[in-house]
Amino acid sequence: MLDTHGHHSTFDELEPVVDAADVNRMVDIAASVFVADAIKSYLVDLADTTRNDPDLLLGASPRATLYMQRAARTNAATEGRDYVTPDDVKEMLHPVLNHRLILQPEAQMRGTGVAGVIDAISDRVGVPGARAGVECRPCADGRLLALPLRSGFCGSGSASGCCSPWLSSGSSRSSLA
Repeated sequence: MLDTHGHHSTFDELEPVVDAADVNRMVDIAASVFVADAIKSYLVDLADTTRNDPDLLLGASPRATLYMQRAARTNAATEGRDYVTPDDVKEMLHPVLNHRLILQPEAQMRGTGVAGVIDAISDRVGVPGARAGVECRPCADGRLLALPLRSGFCGSGSASGCCSPWLSSGSSRSSLA
């Protein structure tokens, strides 16, 4: 293998798949994704919980909270949505926080890892629910969506009818697809 491939790099054969304008457009799309106040509160609650966790010497900073929101927006956009769900936030916790949190030496000696602390915090901090004036429901694809508590929001009330989460009456957000 060293003799066969050691003389030339496959990097020379790479062709670009996007240009700078495409990247800028993707950044703009992600930045335009709607984040409800309940989701913002959820992000702050997660960050605050990391700062008060006994296993952590250093929790999530305000900048980490901003990047959790950006990552959740990007995740929603890649899923074709123009709104963030609690699941988007949860999916981005490890990629954003793994390298930002510092364990207490005692936690390290017990064999605790940052990933385990993040999982425990994710389980401990409740997703937006009744306290934020929303109801969490499973959607047809199995994701958890939060819907404003008001009668008739989803028509029949079936999970498959939940197509406009995080919106007040009269809004008309739809998917990005």
